[in-house]
Amino acid sequence: MPAPTVHNKGNRAKILLSSVFGPYAQNDEYGSRAINPMELYQNQVTRTQGGFSLRMFHRSFGLMMLQANIDAPCTLLDFPSLERFVLEIQNNSYDIVGISAIMTNIVKVYTPVPGTPLFEQHRKKGTLLPDSEISAADAHGQYRFNYRHRYIHDGHEEKYLLNAFEQDFEKNGPSLARLIKTTLNGWQKYKNHPDKRIRKRFTMKVNVLRTTYAGAVWAMKKWYRDNDRMTAGMNELLQRLHEEFGWTTKLLAALFGRYIYTMLQREEKRLARGWVYEPASFYEKNAAAIALENEPRRHPKIPMLRKRWVAGEFYPQPASYPIRRQSWK
Repeated sequence: MPAPTVHNKGNRAKILLSSVFGPYAQNDEYGSRAINPMELYQNQVTRTQGGFSLRMFHRSFGLMMLQANIDAPCTLLDFPSLERFVLEIQNNSYDIVGISAIMTNIVKVYTPVPGTPLFEQHRKKGTLLPDSEISAADAHGQYRFNYRHRYIHDGHEEKYLLNAFEQDFEKNGPSLARLIKTTLNGWQKYKNHPDKRIRKRFTMKVNVLRTTYAGAVWAMKKWYRDNDRMTAGMNELLQRLHEEFGWTTKLLAALFGRYIYTMLQREEKRLARGWVYEPASFYEKNAAAIALENEPRRHPKIPMLRKRWVAGEFYPQPASYPIRRQSWK
């Protein structure tokens, strides 16, 4: 292997690390697709669970780890819009710019991506589909194959995938209920463990079991009141919570549950209207970048527009809106 190249500025080189720009759940010319959002659970696990789908965005932990272990001034821009990324490089001078991608994940799910041995294999066999039939942006594993499959034809792969999600949901219930049940099982098994560290680990989750989790089960029981099998499962889980934590949890379950049920109704309505989730942008500097920022400047710093994601679009933040900005020391 060739020796790694060392920048001529050494640890004084200014670095910008950025994730790919959004939006992440809209069909656009840059390759974003509504069917392939930047949410691990909604995208690949819970997409047919409606208001019960687990909605969260995972930070770019690889970039965060790099930033935390670099002595040079390093700025991290996570989940920016194209406009925000352009503003950053227009208004600041960087010696190194690194942009993340998820090519490794694409290769892992066996998609023929240009530059991979699998792509060459399909190219030689003549089984790749032309771009006119499926674009590179749509070959993400949640829609169609970009090659002629031996057994799956006519674009049925998406139907099979959705059927698998739906069958899992019908048989096992909402993933949220499974999460709560697993948490309760862990608490009951380890709450009296002789090792204090293990007891502490499971005690950290007990307060939500007593309150909001119990309320969520109450709401799920009411939501599926016309489904005997679902209702029985939710009732059994709720009874276990009542028996474990007593009458206060029984009262709080009904109180929180009514609120959660109301919010669930609102969530289902806005999802039906086409609401999409987008992650907030994060702008973070390590200690070296902050120190450099505080040095006397020969020219005034250019003010930057602060923005946030709202329902798939970008809107300016009011001056009072808290910036998601952190310093890593």
